[in-house]
Amino acid sequence: MINSISPETMMLIIQICAVALIITSLIVSVLFILSQQKLAKALVTINSGEQIHPAWLWTQLIPIWSYIALVVTAVKLDEQTKLYNQTHEKKLKFKASLVYWYVGLTLLNVIPVINIIVGIATIVIFIIIWANITKSTKVITAK
Repeated sequence: MINSISPETMMLIIQICAVALIITSLIVSVLFILSQQKLAKALVTINSGEQIHPAWLWTQLIPIWSYIALVVTAVKLDEQTKLYNQTHEKKLKFKASLVYWYVGLTLLNVIPVINIIVGIATIVIFIIIWANITKSTKVITAK
């Protein structure tokens, strides 16, 4: 059965899957950045603080550089979150330390023996970070 598929067809299937994966990851990245941007705008509005420059958000789409931009964005969001937590009763869930773990574990993906486990862990941490961003935004905008 497996021999009935020609190598050209198999290569085409692999290429289509690769393109689909790239498009899906781009969509997820853009939606994540939009969530960060929404939280940043909400924090600036309520804290009357300094806004995160959009370049730090949107350069997260550039491979390799994205890790630097993600950490800088996380630090700036964390500063705004701490300011909010000091002045308001309801605490926000966002923590920059999870982003540090995410970036660190992503860099560990180059080690072949542990990359499957680390890959799963980074996906879980990414989902937690995104959920915390969304929850924090909802807390701020609920007022």
